[in-house]
Amino acid sequence: MDQLLVWAKALFLWFKAPVKIMAALSILSTVGLFLPRDWQLVMGIADWTAKYRVQEWMIFLFGVIWVMLSGIQGLFSLENIRRKLHSLPKDQKEVLRYYVKEDVSAHPWFLAQTGPRSLECEGILVLLPKPAVSPQSEPQLDGILNYRVKLWILKYLKKRPKLVS
Repeated sequence: MDQLLVWAKALFLWFKAPVKIMAALSILSTVGLFLPRDWQLVMGIADWTAKYRVQEWMIFLFGVIWVMLSGIQGLFSLENIRRKLHSLPKDQKEVLRYYVKEDVSAHPWFLAQTGPRSLECEGILVLLPKPAVSPQSEPQLDGILNYRVKLWILKYLKKRPKLVS
């Protein structure tokens, strides 16, 4: 029973792992599962593979499923952003119109403006970090945040300028 709890806890921790780690583990388990026995002997993993074949299958299946689900989730989030771009409020259209009109991907906005902050919450704009050290010649710009529009969104809006007009 204790062994089952250990496996369940390990499995739960896997679902918190990033997609890149899950993909790498899935690829490594693929090597152990699908390489010919002669190659495994040369690599020195034949005994390990024979002993832990069931665990390798579990790693492989969970990794593949995790990567596929993450990819599907990513596609749905892109589609949700496209839908949001077709029904933007006036203040958000004004913000995005500036990026399209001036052909820039980054621009500073005042903290009091609501358009950039709401676009950031919706995943359309990205807040850029402030530089740790600013040159003496530049004034301190408190209350101003630098935002960057995602490049694929900028290209999408340039092809469809009436979305921001």
